[in-house]
Amino acid sequence: MADAPTPRQRADALVERSRALAAIGRWKDAEAQARRAAAEDPSHTRARLQLAYVLAQLGRTDEAVELARGVLAQEPGSAWAMRLLANADSVRGRHAEAIEMARQAVRASDGDALSRLLLSTVHQRAGDLIGARVEAEALVAAFPDWADGFVRLAQTRHSPDEAVQAYREALRLDPENDDALAGLAGQSRAMARYRDAVELAWSALRADVADRGRQRLFARSAWRWLMLSRIVSPTRGAARALADTFGEPCARAFQATGAHAAARLWFAFRVEAIVLAVWLALLAAIGVATQLPDAVSEVVVPLLALPVFIGLAVPFFVFFGFIAAARRQLDARLQRLGRPLSWLARAAVSGVLLMALSIAALLAWPGAAGWWTWPLLVAIVLTVQDLVRWRDAWRDTRPTTVPGQTRRALARWADAHARRWLTPPRLAAFVVAAAAAETALDRWAPAAGAGAPGVPAMAWAGALALACWGGERLARWRTAAAGAAPRGAHWHELGRTLMALAWTVAAFTALGVLGGRVVAGHPVEALWPVLLLVPMVGGAWLVYRVARLVLRLAAGATAEGLRGLWRRGARRP
Repeated sequence: MADAPTPRQRADALVERSRALAAIGRWKDAEAQARRAAAEDPSHTRARLQLAYVLAQLGRTDEAVELARGVLAQEPGSAWAMRLLANADSVRGRHAEAIEMARQAVRASDGDALSRLLLSTVHQRAGDLIGARVEAEALVAAFPDWADGFVRLAQTRHSPDEAVQAYREALRLDPENDDALAGLAGQSRAMARYRDAVELAWSALRADVADRGRQRLFARSAWRWLMLSRIVSPTRGAARALADTFGEPCARAFQATGAHAAARLWFAFRVEAIVLAVWLALLAAIGVATQLPDAVSEVVVPLLALPVFIGLAVPFFVFFGFIAAARRQLDARLQRLGRPLSWLARAAVSGVLLMALSIAALLAWPGAAGWWTWPLLVAIVLTVQDLVRWRDAWRDTRPTTVPGQTRRALARWADAHARRWLTPPRLAAFVVAAAAAETALDRWAPAAGAGAPGVPAMAWAGALALACWGGERLARWRTAAAGAAPRGAHWHELGRTLMALAWTVAAFTALGVLGGRVVAGHPVEALWPVLLLVPMVGGAWLVYRVARLVLRLAAGATAEGLRGLWRRGARRP
C-alpha cells in the first residue's frame, strides 16, 4: 500500500492547480487553491508566494506585500518575493524603490529572465524609457531564444517599424505567443493595415478568449476593416464578410462581442462614444447657459467653452492619425526602391517640401492668403509627423549603453541656471520691462491684441508666467514632502506642466503682441495666424493637463481626509 502524501506534497499539488487556474484567468479559484496550499503547509514559502501573486493580480496589494515580506524575512534570497515587492512598489508609484528591489531580484537570481523582464518593466513605468530599453536589450542578449524577451523589447521601441520587427522575431520563436500577436495586431491597426490586424487579433483572441482587452482590440480592428473594405452592413453582412474572409470561428467571435450590431459597436468604440456624449452634453450646456442672467453666463459659458474647443481637435487628430498611418505604409514601400531613388521619393512626399512651397506661395501672393493658409496648416502637421518619425528612428538607432547620460547632464545644467536666474525679483523686472517695451511699441505701431485698457498684454503674460513659476515651486516642495507616494509623482508632473505652460504663454504673447506689431503691413504678417495656432493648441492642452492633475490631487486629498475621518470614527467606542 502506497504511503500517503506528505503535507508538502499536497501543498505542491495545490500550488500547481492554482497556477493552472491563474493561467486561464480564473483568479478566484486560483486564490482558493493557493489558500488551501498555504494551510496544508504554513512553512512552505512556495505556497505563500503563489497566494501573494494571485492576490496582487486581484488588486489586493497590501495582503500580497505582507505575505512577500514574510517570505523574504524567512528566505532573504528569494527572488520571487523580491519581484512581488518590486511590482507592488511600481504599482504604488514608488519607482525608485521598485527599481532597486528589481535589481536585487536580478542579483539574487543570477540574472534570470523573469527578474530582468521585471527590471525593464519597472523602468518603463517610472518613465525611464531609455533604461527600459537598455534592460530589454540585455534581456534579449542573455536569452536570445526567449520570445517574451523580444515582446518586452518591442514595447520599449519608439519607431513602429522597429517594434514590428521585434514582435515578428518573437513570433518566429513562438508562433502562438499571444502577447506578441496582440502587440503586432495593435501596431498593424495603428499603421492602417486592418486586414493584418484582424488576422493577428483573432489569433491572440483564440489564445485567451477571456481577455476583454483583446476582445475589444479584435472588435475594433474588425469594424475598421469592414468599413474600409466597403462591405460593412448593420446586420448579417458584417459577420458574413468576416466568415467568408477569415472563417466561421472569426465571425462567431465577432458576434460574441454583442447580441446586435449596436452592442458590438458600443463594445468596440465605448471610449469614443463616451467622449462624444460628453462633448455634446457640454455643447448643450453652453446653449442653456446663454439663457441665464448675464452675470452668470459670462462666467459659465467661457468655462464650458474651453473643453468644447479642445474637443474640436479630436476629429483632426483622428484624421491626421489616418494620414500618418497611410504615410508609414507609403514610406515602407518607397524604401524598396533603392537608396538614392527612395530618398528623393520620400523627400517629395514629406511635409517639409509642402511647407516650403506653401510659405513661398504665401509670400509671393499675400492677397490670396486664405487659399494658401490651409495647405500650410496641413504641411505643419505633416512636418511634425516627419520630425516625430525621424526622432523615433534616431532614438532606436543610437547606442544605449549609457542610458540618458547627455540628457541628464543637460537637464542638470538647465535646472542649475534656472534656479539662478528665474527668481521672483528678476521675473518681476521682466514683467516691468515687457510692459515698457509694449508701451513703446504702442506708439510706434497700431495695437494688436492688447490686454485690458491701460494694462499691456505682456504684463498680463508675465504675471501669468510668474504665477506658473510659483505653482511649480509649490509643486516641487509638495513632491519632496510626499516622497515616494503616488501623489508625489502627480505633484512633480504638475510642476513640470506649469513650467511648460509658462513658456508657452511667453511664446504666444511674444508672437502675437510683439511680433505681430513688428511685421504689421508686411507680407509675412499672413503667416502669423498659422504660427499662433501651435502655441494656442499647445496651451489649451497644457491647461487641460493642469486641470486634470489638480482634480486628481484634490480627489486624492479628499479621499485621504474621508479615510481619516472613518478611522477616527471606527476607533471611538
